[in-house]
Parts: sequence; structure tokens; C-alpha cells
Amino acid sequence: MKKFYIVLIGLLFGLRVGFEAFGQTPLPYTKADATNWAEVQIDVEKTAWDLTGNGLYVGTKGGGGGGNSGNMYAQNWAISPAIQLKDVSNFLEYSDIRAGSTGSSFAVLIAQDNSGSAPAPSSFVTVKQWTSLQTIETSQRINISSWSGQLVRLAFVRTNEVAGSWDVNNIKVVGSDLPEVENFKVSDITNSSIGVSWTEPGSNMEYLLVGANGEIDFIPQDGVALAVGDPAGSNGGSVLMSSTGVSFTESLLNEFQTRFYKIWSYDPITHEYALAGQTANGTTIGASTVFYEDFEGTNGITNITDGNPDTGDWLSSNGYTWSIESENIYWSDNWLLNGMATSFRGSRSAHIVQFGNTEPIYNGGNHSGVLWSDFSTSVSIPSKYKSAELKFYWKAGGQAGYDYGDVYINGTPMTAGGLTGQTKWKEEVIDITDYLGQN
Repeated sequence: MKKFYIVLIGLLFGLRVGFEAFGQTPLPYTKADATNWAEVQIDVEKTAWDLTGNGLYVGTKGGGGGGNSGNMYAQNWAISPAIQLKDVSNFLEYSDIRAGSTGSSFAVLIAQDNSGSAPAPSSFVTVKQWTSLQTIETSQRINISSWSGQLVRLAFVRTNEVAGSWDVNNIKVVGSDLPEVENFKVSDITNSSIGVSWTEPGSNMEYLLVGANGEIDFIPQDGVALAVGDPAGSNGGSVLMSSTGVSFTESLLNEFQTRFYKIWSYDPITHEYALAGQTANGTTIGASTVFYEDFEGTNGITNITDGNPDTGDWLSSNGYTWSIESENIYWSDNWLLNGMATSFRGSRSAHIVQFGNTEPIYNGGNHSGVLWSDFSTSVSIPSKYKSAELKFYWKAGGQAGYDYGDVYINGTPMTAGGLTGQTKWKEEVIDITDYLGQN
């Protein structure tokens, strides 16, 4: 027993010394003093950062560097210790005041720490920058998840010591390894309800869904369980759901009512919440005053060709088929794979591919050649409306010159230059107001 006790203490001691030796700080990080912060001055004549306490200050306030000089090109850099970010989501949080006179810029930058010492200023990239003043202390929350899993240093840089001062308080870096919800979107709209859906990022997760009448500023706190109906921030925000599931429909809404939604995954045992959260918003339609044609049939509208929005209503030509595609469609060398019945919206869409997954015959970039095919449907747009638009999601793959398509209405191309070279889902909105009252 005694030998085991000595070995255990030795391991713990070694682990603690390892973090200190390399200057690495695990999350959450809360600045309490100037430990391991560094200052770099470029063309600075008079000012300096005050690195003490839980924040930073540079400017004219007593103790903050002794006043401004006449050098408008000066850069005051305050560089953080090396911070090990979590693998999924990471945020820099603080509050600040940018005062004085206009002319300065204020920036937050980030760089990887590959050497154990503060990187040179040239290694940093700008995450966010301001040129305006801000005389009321305001909370800031900056997403640095693009650097997740990396050992990084943050920098606060004030440029031009002629003008503004920067007072930064309560600096924190927080992170989470909880996976974020995927594919969160509005999936169904009626005149009195809005439905949202999402893809589960992992097993044993539950989901907190908040709805509001405006942008959602609510942030759930780890360890705090929330129930349906609990208030959640401003704009009338409240908890709509706190449970398992992959969809939710908010009912009893008014016509033309816009609602904003935000969802977080969370651990149902510890109530640790994913940090970023995912957002979506939608507006209900009118019961009889809005024309809304959904080719996927999610609203039960069936007055398209052949009366079935999901199958048989799109007519193809030239010996190729428009078939159900997979969200994970890819092309290898020269051909596309057929997939399963999923798409961007989680229902149905179409893509063009030769029968039997055979390799297409490319013919030198002639779009009107052997690979040309189309599909069409008929829609009558009532003339009593003020405007109309066609909206869809699309992507295109294949050899250069063949990853191409276009949208025609009554023989007229609607997308200047066509739709080409888009390997990720993209939303396309086309104004078709000129076709009001036409078929």
C-alpha cells in the first residue's frame, strides 16, 4: 500500500509540472493576473498595456501607460498564455470599453503555439476587428471554434496610440467537447405552426430548444436544468423543449409570425451544454392570402403534374434519369453514385446520373451534348400577389465544364452564367415576380 501511494503522488506531481513547464493552460481559462501574458510594442512611443487583474488596459487612464503619443502607426500587443482548446467548441468571452477619440483600431487575433513561446506578431490572424468607439461596457463572445483542438495564443491589439483607449475586463476562454446538433432547420410551415428538425450528433444526448420573437441572446449555464416554459433571454424567449427527439413543432402561432429558434445538445446527467448552439428562423404563411407551392409535398399541396409532389411529377429527357439522391453524394474520377432517399431538407430531391451507375461520356465541354438532360413541372402563379420567388438547394459535381446546370422558366434562363462548380449544398433564390398570372 505504501509503495502504491508514493507512485500515485509522483504521477500527479509530474502531470502538474508538465503543464507549468510548457506554459499550457487547460480550459476553462479565467484571467486573474498577468501570469504568462506578454507585451509586444511596435513603433510605440508612450503607451503600454496594463496586464494586471482579470483584464487589460491601454490608453490614457492613470496606471495604463501614462498617456498617448503622436504615433498613429503604433501597435500595442497583449499576448495570452498558451491555451489548449477543446476539440469541438471554443469561445473567448470578455467585456470592454473603447473610448477616447476615433482613429484607432482594436483587434482580437489568434495563432498556434508550436514552440512553447509567444509567436511573432506576423504569425497571428485576425478573428475580429473594430474601428468604432464603444463608450458603454459591452459583453463580447467570440467564436474561436475554427481552432478547436489546437494549442493557441490570443492577442489583443490596439493600433494608433493617438486616439482610442481599450479597457478589457473579465477575460475568459471556455470550451466543450460535446458535439453540436447537425442540420438544424425549419422543415415545415403552415399558417399557424412552424416545425424544426435536426440530426442527432451522438447517442445519449438530449436537446434544449428555445424560441423567441427576435434574435436569441440566451446562453444556458452548465449544471442548470431547464424546463419547458422557463424564460430564456430577451425578445420573449422561452424553453420549448428539453428532452430527446429529432423534431419539434411550435403551434398556436399567428399568420405571418416570425419566430427564431436555437438548439443545444446537452448531457442529461451533468446538464453540460454544447457551447455554440445552432439557429434557425421561419415565418408562418397566410391561410388564404399566400401562394406557397412545395415540390417536396411537406405541406400536403398536390396540384403539381401527376398530383404527387414526391414522385412522378418531374419529367426527364434524353435518356437520363432524375432519381433520389444521397446527402453524401460524391464523385470519384468521372462518375456520380446513386444514393438513398435523403436530401438537404431530409426528404426528397433529384440528381441526374446515367442509368446503372455507369461512367458518363464526356465530350469536351459541350453542355448541349450527350450529357444534357432536364426535368420540368408546371405551376400557375396567381396574379393577385405582389411578388413571387423560386427557392431550392443545389450542388453539382463532375469534371470541369460538366458540373453545370441552369433554371429555365418558359424557355428563358433565370441564372446568369448558370449554376456551376458547387460541391456543398447552397440555397438559391430566384425572383419570378415577372411571371405573376402566368403558367
